Amino acid sequence: MAVWLLIMLALPLAAAAAGAAIGDRPVSGWLSAVAAVGSFAAALVVVFAYHVVRGRDALDSVFFLDGLSGVFLIAVAFVYAVVALYSVGYLLPGIGHVRLRRWYWALLNLFGLALLATPVIANLGVLWVAVELTTVVSALLVTSEGSDQSLEAGWKYIVIGSAGLAVGLLGIVVIYAAGVPTLGDHYTPTYNTLAHAAPHLNGSLVRAGFAFVLVGFGTKVGLVPMHAWLPDAHSEGPSPISAMLSGALLAAALYAVLTSGSSRTPRSSTWASFRSASGSAVRSRRTERSSTCSCTPPVRRSRSSGRATSSVGTRHGRPVGSGE
Repeated sequence: MAVWLLIMLALPLAAAAAGAAIGDRPVSGWLSAVAAVGSFAAALVVVFAYHVVRGRDALDSVFFLDGLSGVFLIAVAFVYAVVALYSVGYLLPGIGHVRLRRWYWALLNLFGLALLATPVIANLGVLWVAVELTTVVSALLVTSEGSDQSLEAGWKYIVIGSAGLAVGLLGIVVIYAAGVPTLGDHYTPTYNTLAHAAPHLNGSLVRAGFAFVLVGFGTKVGLVPMHAWLPDAHSEGPSPISAMLSGALLAAALYAVLTSGSSRTPRSSTWASFRSASGSAVRSRRTERSSTCSCTPPVRRSRSSGRATSSVGTRHGRPVGSGE
């Protein structure tokens, strides 16, 4: 699994380097498209071939995947592949409105790299770095049209987003401090480490840390009232970048909130509980609907006698009603 993860992350990194070296040429677009589709294929192999639903580590807990991260990984990889393919035609002369074409492909692939890394990183501190990288790169992509409105939208986005992520970093530090009495002064804040030590963590510090994480990463999700950057960034950026902001960036930030919030229980149990609760809710809704429906057969009047008769039918081999 580690090999496929490295391939998934190496492809956009190589495409970003090629895009920076080659610049605005058709070959840059096709290289980026091939890298994005290859990353999506590698993500499918990682999630479905290695049965990561129950949780699997790779490279000495550098990476961690389970059912929750697998869902977000496939979604992000799919959006990245579609946007890369679409951008090949979007950047043709006379079609798109991207003025800063020289660095478009390099930034797009770096954006994809950061988004792909977010769901698979086990270390909460490195997770914050990946989300912050998405902020910097996507803000530059928002301004790639070169208009005054796009520059203003990019500036507002990077200021509000970075301020929110500073609060999120404070939350991760507080969660780390909650584990110091149990795990020592120097430990790696991976998800599994915190989950196994959860019964011994300081509950007040963990709750306070999650509150900061919710506010900080919630800024990237676009939660009210930290959503002021979102309408401008989505409307002023190029349409492929707006699609990545909506379909991938918000999902990656939401994953950061969920993975930090579930640090007190093993995530496989959390994911199983979520599926069980969802199934119970669906079954309850079906039971409620079936109990409220009327099982009485419709009544019709006979033209000859004028008396009311019920429709004849069978249920479980027995007649439901009969005329007189």
